[in-house]
Amino acid sequence: MEKHLTIRGGQLWAHKYIETILSLMEKGEVDPTVVFTHKLPLSRIDEGYRMFDEHADNMLKILILPDSKYGNHDDDLVNRLTAITL
Repeated sequence: MEKHLTIRGGQLWAHKYIETILSLMEKGEVDPTVVFTHKLPLSRIDEGYRMFDEHADNMLKILILPDSKYGNHDDDLVNRLTAITL
């Protein structure tokens, strides 16, 4: 049965670049924090989705961290990522 549907999409080649990007992040050559406007622990993900959907507080990109990593001061990369304030 023909339904006259058109499906379009783009491809994200993240797998091609992920090792390079992670390496640059670990070396401090790329600062990923500039893309996040908010951070939340995983336990508050429902609130994060709601806020994102409603564009609350000008939310553009959320950094979701496991509760155990949220506010963890032992991991330098996590510290840089979680230095973002709500």
